[in-house]
Amino acid sequence: MQPRSRVLAGSALAVLAATTFAVNGPFSVVAYDLGLTPFGLAVWRSTIATATLVVFVGILVARGRPFQLIGLDRRSAILLLLAGLSAAAINLTVFAAFERITVAVALITFYTYPAMLAVVGLVFHGEHPTRARLAALALSLAGMALVVLGQIQPSEGLRVDALGLLLAFVAALFQVAYFSIGRVGFRHVPPDQAQLGVFASSVVFSLAFGIVAGGMAALAIPLGEPKLLGVVALLGIVGAAIPGILVLSAIRSIGPTRTGILLLLEPVIAVVLAAVLLGQEVVPLQLVGGALVLAGSVLVQLSPGGAPMLTADEPPATI
Repeated sequence: MQPRSRVLAGSALAVLAATTFAVNGPFSVVAYDLGLTPFGLAVWRSTIATATLVVFVGILVARGRPFQLIGLDRRSAILLLLAGLSAAAINLTVFAAFERITVAVALITFYTYPAMLAVVGLVFHGEHPTRARLAALALSLAGMALVVLGQIQPSEGLRVDALGLLLAFVAALFQVAYFSIGRVGFRHVPPDQAQLGVFASSVVFSLAFGIVAGGMAALAIPLGEPKLLGVVALLGIVGAAIPGILVLSAIRSIGPTRTGILLLLEPVIAVVLAAVLLGQEVVPLQLVGGALVLAGSVLVQLSPGGAPMLTADEPPATI
């Protein structure tokens, strides 16, 4: 069993990550309204996150912190590249799903990943979930579904097709892969440096996809629109770089399953941000859903365990 203080600290990191991730929902809508394509948003977001982390890591290295991305062993280097590939695939498949099916349906499909993480933990790591954790997962998933469903406008109806659902499900699988890699891979690399490697790899993979599939012209759109450039800067820094470090730190501290459950707060916080910043209405269904997610987040703290055991040469995760 992990020390209570470590669990609370890791949980706080996950909640803070959900809070910063939440800007992606409402502000991606603003970006689309200003003419940016989903592919363009994915590339700009990852590129700005990479640039932000270059500056942040550079400052720390200048102050004497070792730069551990140089001289990585082969296993760590491969896992870091796989994490970057997973991150790129998550963005591309989710945004592709948004174009084919109703966003709410895509999000509900994608947010099944915490349940998948629980299965992975059981099968591959022998983590037998407690009743409290199972109840927390059920409450959070149900609440998330209500919050997301509350965004559907009856006049717009539902858009559903098999490919769109498959894309959202594949995005969830890549999220599971990313969390699993973050649990066991390159643990000796500080989270900020690890995320620098992940985002840089993600940019390369995304650009390669864009060259093959087309759509590269969309990357120039923000250059002629200062307001849009400000929006993508916000998404890259607050919506990607900061939560990226927080999530990896949380995974290393409390494990993927508990982190995934707490990240289900993201759509709840996104609804609040949309109401405050964009004037969108919050319906009663979303209030009920938000209460369920909050109850699940509290309940998961009553569940023991959840953090991976460290070996002697693996220090606890720090930011």
